[in-house]
Amino acid sequence: MKHHLKHKRSLWLLLLLALGCSMLAPAGADGLHFKMAITTRMVADGAGRLQALEMRWRYDAAFTNLLLGEQDLSTPEKRDAIMARLGQDVMADLFDLGYYTLLRANGEPQVFLTPQVYQASLTPDQLVQLDFTLPLRQARELRNTTLQLEVVDPDAGIVLSYSDPARIVLDPVLAARCSRPAITTRQEVLNEHQVEIQTVIVACR
Repeated sequence: MKHHLKHKRSLWLLLLLALGCSMLAPAGADGLHFKMAITTRMVADGAGRLQALEMRWRYDAAFTNLLLGEQDLSTPEKRDAIMARLGQDVMADLFDLGYYTLLRANGEPQVFLTPQVYQASLTPDQLVQLDFTLPLRQARELRNTTLQLEVVDPDAGIVLSYSDPARIVLDPVLAARCSRPAITTRQEVLNEHQVEIQTVIVACR
């Protein structure tokens, strides 16, 4: 973590500062300022067990502007260097935050390893996008298993959400034995904010 602390621009320090200045900026009705649109692929190993989650998080314009500020993206080389550093910073921060991801199998929380594969990039509409693979410490056989997946910021500074169940994709071997993903929602108060939390449910036979 030492290399991360040396960077002047820490992702979550910026977020805290931005939230601390919330009285100076307009906010939505829910009081939250940042949103991420997420997609997930459930990845199988050669034995047909769940071995990883492939995540894609697309930041909104406000958070993108906060992260990039006045940095010079005028050439591909400068852009690539900035995005590489940003990816390292984000993943270092997410390590301490558990990647905002809770996966349960028949109610039992699953343990993830530190991602080794990740990339931060800019989309064609100039939004920051983070792709990373979140491996399970132990691949999970899904026979007679119900999966519940939640991706939540417990500080309520960011709302991470799937726009529809089609944003969760199963590898073919998993799709053959599991239901199509469904999403349920509930309201909770996190850090004095009313937040809608999504739970992705996949039932495997």
